Amino acid sequence: GGIGRALVMALRACGAEVFALDRAPVRAAPSVVPIAIDLTDAASVRRLAIEIAAGGAPVSILINNAGLFVRR
Repeated sequence: GGIGRALVMALRACGAEVFALDRAPVRAAPSVVPIAIDLTDAASVRRLAIEIAAGGAPVSILINNAGLFVRR
């Protein structure tokens, strides 16, 4: 979407490695790494945290850009 895409573009322009986490991720840009995860599942989040920590590189910036759409 708008805010998420703008954040990705700005971070990539600064040389950041960007990961997009979602239940059904799509590649927002060629330089974005999509990761499938259900953030409501604590075990899934724990596994990803362990995987990220094992990678060795620290997470320097974390942005929560979640949205909710309600039909009326």
